[in-house]
Amino acid sequence: MTFMDDATAGALLAASGFLVVLAGSFAVGDRLRPTWGLRWFALAMVLTLLRAVGSASSLAAWPEWATAAAMLAALNVSALYVGVRAYIEQPVRGHGVWLVGGMLVWFGLRSGFEWVGLGATAGPWASGVIFAYLAFLCVRRMRSFAGGAYVLAAVVFILHPALVLGIGPLVVAPDMKGLRGWGVMGSAVVGLGLLMAAMGRLRMELEREIARRCQAEASLREANASLEARVKDRTAELEELVSDLESFNHMVSHDLRGPLGGMKGLAEVCQQGLQSGDLVRVARYLGVMQQEADRLGQLVSQLLELAKVTHAQLERHETELGDVLGRALDVLRLSHGADAVACVTATPLPRATVDPVLLQQVFVNLIGNAIKFAGLMAHPEVRVRSDEAAAQIVVEVRDNGPGFSPEQARSLFQPFVRLHGKAVEGNGIGLTIVRRIVERHGGTVWAEGQVGAGARFFFSLPV
Repeated sequence: MTFMDDATAGALLAASGFLVVLAGSFAVGDRLRPTWGLRWFALAMVLTLLRAVGSASSLAAWPEWATAAAMLAALNVSALYVGVRAYIEQPVRGHGVWLVGGMLVWFGLRSGFEWVGLGATAGPWASGVIFAYLAFLCVRRMRSFAGGAYVLAAVVFILHPALVLGIGPLVVAPDMKGLRGWGVMGSAVVGLGLLMAAMGRLRMELEREIARRCQAEASLREANASLEARVKDRTAELEELVSDLESFNHMVSHDLRGPLGGMKGLAEVCQQGLQSGDLVRVARYLGVMQQEADRLGQLVSQLLELAKVTHAQLERHETELGDVLGRALDVLRLSHGADAVACVTATPLPRATVDPVLLQQVFVNLIGNAIKFAGLMAHPEVRVRSDEAAAQIVVEVRDNGPGFSPEQARSLFQPFVRLHGKAVEGNGIGLTIVRRIVERHGGTVWAEGQVGAGARFFFSLPV
């Protein structure tokens, strides 16, 4: 045995341990990704290990070893072929058929190369052709899925024939034993490259999975924040509903129950008057009953209006607020009279994206309320103006009426609250309607006043 023979045998024995590690790594990887075909790569490494052990031992001197080594080489190439097809996600059915078919192709190619006179290198040339085809499969896969894993797999398949047929004859001389040993080394390099490609592909999948989970976590946080906001809004709505129900109960107990009881009493008096023939008293009490019925009808209409503005669909348009104010004043002239509305003055108002129908009701209620209280003074004055600041429009409605104390300002917009009691006509729902409409537009409403110094009502709208 020459020095080169000793070196080749030592290298084969050293490669055997490396092949054991590769086979074990592929077996573990197959448990993580069973669809990648890594079990076939593990089988190929085991077959290469058998060739390495045989080529480095006394089996290499047996006449039957050449046939056994050829069978192992053909089966090794077939296992790699089946594994690559699974790795690049091409259908592989009937694994035994693919293995036998790959072996027949390898032996056919080797026979063809022997026929053209390649002799001892016919087997490595047959393997080289199949490895070149496997490199082509990986390159074709790269067109539909860009990834470094397929690039590396293609490179190692091209590297095998270059290593065995190009560098091998220069190092070990073109004898059969040397080429077999060098072929083992080339297969070990292929196994290492495939393992690195699989690890790279796994890393890419893990990165995508981490990115997907991070995105899912961000979406979950956003959903939680949105849910918390919705819960907060719903809680505020429920609290407002409870407050409205309490106010409604109070109103039913006083504003509805009292007049209804009085109307019942008046009806009994009228009945007695009819029996006694006192038609004058009956007519007088019927007039009172009609006034109470009208007042209760107005209260019911206001309740219906409150429900409407709370649940109506907003239809926002770019609108001139001056036009909305003009239509509101026309409504007030019909309900309050032109003389009462004559005390209203207004500065030019800007444009805003609002629901013009609902916002008209805001002006009707605020200005109508201001006219009502300013009318208690000798010279009533109602002024409407606007101001733009901090990305919002603020509209002010001011009157010179009796005003109210600052402590009462917060309760003005609660339903059925009347600061002046029955001394001033009203049912305490108009300002609640104003607040609901403005808040649905994303704005706020507030009031300022002093007793004897008039009142100022403000509402803001987003620009």
